[in-house]
Amino acid sequence: IFTLQPNGSGFSVLHVFDSTDSSPAGGLLLGIDGALYGTTQFGAFGGGIIFRLRQDGTGFTVLHSLADGGNPAADLIQGSDGALYGTTEYGGASNHGTVFKLQPDGTDFTVLHSFDGSDGAIPMAGLIQGGDGKLYGSTQTGDTSRGGNIFTLQPNGSGFGVLHVFDST
Repeated sequence: IFTLQPNGSGFSVLHVFDSTDSSPAGGLLLGIDGALYGTTQFGAFGGGIIFRLRQDGTGFTVLHSLADGGNPAADLIQGSDGALYGTTEYGGASNHGTVFKLQPDGTDFTVLHSFDGSDGAIPMAGLIQGGDGKLYGSTQTGDTSRGGNIFTLQPNGSGFGVLHVFDST
């Protein structure tokens, strides 16, 4: 993780990943608390980690090791409730990916939805939170069409629904 001024000056390395927290994925989220949050695709359990660090590079902390949902590839978001939300490409009950939630201090990690293939698979893109408070995302594949879908769910995991199914074209 590095910092750089818009004019190209001031390049500085904030954190160097090692073999226990390697392969950062997605962008960094600047939380409402001023901390930076991100994910890696690999970690101590092979499924990636969710981490936090201060903007000056100090205080690197692993908030959660994703043994229960692997390979987050997209940015995290911070919901209107202050919680962090994200997706994993794999993991979950059927190994087709998950939508997860956790608090910025790393507590209360919850898999909100575990894809089973019939409702989508491999949610590689990040989530957004709509003005209605619901989370929205997409899957790369799944359903009977194998073309992926657009889905929605409540921040507590209820109300999962597929809004649109893409055909294979």
